[in-house]
Amino acid sequence: MSSQQKKEPDRLILDTAVTLLNTHGDAFTVDQLAAQSHLSRATIYRRVGSKEALLQRLADERNLDIEALSQPDIQERILAAARTVFGRYGLLRPTMEQIAEEAGVGVATVYRHFGDRTSLVKIFAERISPQMALQQVMMLSPTTDFEEILRRLVETIISFVYDNRDIFRHTISSYSEELSLFEQIRTLQEQNVQLLAQFFQGQMDAGYLKQSDPNELAFALVGMIFAFTIVRPTFYDTLITNPAKTAKFVVDLFLTGTRTQTDN
Repeated sequence: MSSQQKKEPDRLILDTAVTLLNTHGDAFTVDQLAAQSHLSRATIYRRVGSKEALLQRLADERNLDIEALSQPDIQERILAAARTVFGRYGLLRPTMEQIAEEAGVGVATVYRHFGDRTSLVKIFAERISPQMALQQVMMLSPTTDFEEILRRLVETIISFVYDNRDIFRHTISSYSEELSLFEQIRTLQEQNVQLLAQFFQGQMDAGYLKQSDPNELAFALVGMIFAFTIVRPTFYDTLITNPAKTAKFVVDLFLTGTRTQTDN
């Protein structure tokens, strides 16, 4: 019998858990703990309870900072896994267990980092939103040609929507099934539309665009973008190979009816 096997079970479990924390962070599973300690899952649960209870005991008895030992990229791994699962099944159907399995972590780890599924969806939606990128484009030098800024804005949105077209398809098809879940996503998208509306209002004030409702202009542009990023690839199997080229075409077409006469 090895010296490890001679240890009192509780001490063996705690020592093994510390080793796993140092190598895997808090993403280790009870199965890994059982295999490395040569104890059954039943014995582990009987001696120390759940994984959460085990981590709390380590914090209390070994003075360990569990958060500091957690994998620094664990949230990114979970969000990357969520992206894969959401793209496969949509936002409505996947369970936390499916996301945990895709990420290679225990489901308790997902709950510990993100709370419930609604919170995970909200954080995921905020993380992939192009809002920050749009704001950065709008902060370009005032001397930058407004048409060039608009093209960059459109290219940013086209790339974002096209790269996430699988999720958008699922969202559109199941939107009415759980409005409370998608309300958060709609709020984020409305913020992006408002950014465009503010940009258009500024260009109208500067005399580059005809006077019109800036919100209507924003929705018109978004509609054109969706036609090229969602409708055409889905129903006509036409992929976007050059987002910059598509953006230029959309902007040129959009400005045909919105640019002032004196700016032509």
